[in-house]
Amino acid sequence: MIDLPFSHPLWFSTIAITLLVGCVIVAIGMSLPTREDKIIFTRFIGVLLFVRFIFMHAYEVGVGDWSIHVNLPLHLCGLSSILSLIVMIRYNQKMFNFIALIGIPSAIHSILTPQWTNTWVGYSFRFYDYYLSHGAILFVPIFLMFVLGYKITQKSWKEVFIQCLVFSFFVGIFNWIAKTLNPAAEKLANYLYLCKAPDIENPLFITKEWPHYIPIIIFMGLLHILFFYYFFNRIKKVLND
Repeated sequence: MIDLPFSHPLWFSTIAITLLVGCVIVAIGMSLPTREDKIIFTRFIGVLLFVRFIFMHAYEVGVGDWSIHVNLPLHLCGLSSILSLIVMIRYNQKMFNFIALIGIPSAIHSILTPQWTNTWVGYSFRFYDYYLSHGAILFVPIFLMFVLGYKITQKSWKEVFIQCLVFSFFVGIFNWIAKTLNPAAEKLANYLYLCKAPDIENPLFITKEWPHYIPIIIFMGLLHILFFYYFFNRIKKVLND
């Protein structure tokens, strides 16, 4: 893995471009004259995100790098990426709650502390897709809030936290099964980083010793969910009924 230092010019430029593109898309959506136009634009973006998802998996297969241990959407950002394209095509309240409360903080951490692999040298499709996919996770709920007026529901923080725990339980089982069935695999499944802490410099990781960092991740996840729930409540993006 290649860590991108905070002082690196590319760290600033990638963040700036991601934020700029996201803000421009939201601004375009808000400027459309009718709700029907906004819905058409929303679905158009959803279709583009769907095409991006299919293309990247086809690309990984084509170059021979696709693996069940790495490429399934079983990280929070991977799941949020799928939910983001779905809600842009056909709105679903529970999916929207999920990406708004846990997808956004996951995308923020991924953008601020990116992991580049050696295969990204020369800025391959993976490099651009990384910021496209995580930028979409970050801005899709913001787009839906400010363009179409959607809001998260009351007590959604509880539902999302429980959903994360349930999802983590089944992902943990999948990691174990994948390792058991193919222990000699070059890259073992480590979805949700349940088997090994992520190789990044993040101050939230007090320890990277397994399994002591896992309760920390769960606790910090809850704090992030509560923070964004409170934030959206403060800006009146939580339903009152």
